[in-house]
Amino acid sequence: IAPAKLAMDAGVVPHALAEAIAAAFHYHDPADPVSCQLQEQIATNGFRPACLNITGLNEDSKLLRMIEEKYRTFTLTMLS
Repeated sequence: IAPAKLAMDAGVVPHALAEAIAAAFHYHDPADPVSCQLQEQIATNGFRPACLNITGLNEDSKLLRMIEEKYRTFTLTMLS
C-alpha cells in the first residue's frame, strides 16, 4: 500500500499497483490461515470495509476507489 500512497502523493496515478493490491485481495489458499481470514473478512463485511481495515486508507481515498474498481473487474472476470 505504501508505494501506491507515495505515488498518489507525488501526483502519479498507480494503476498497476492498484491492480496488484486488488489481485492480492482475491488470493485464497485453504492451507494459508491468513488468506482464509482475509476471505472470511471480505465475505462477512464486504470488500470495502475489509479493504479499509487492512489498508488503513480513508473512506474518501481515490486510491481506495481505484482498488475497488480493479477488484470488481477481477471479480467479474473470474465469474465469466
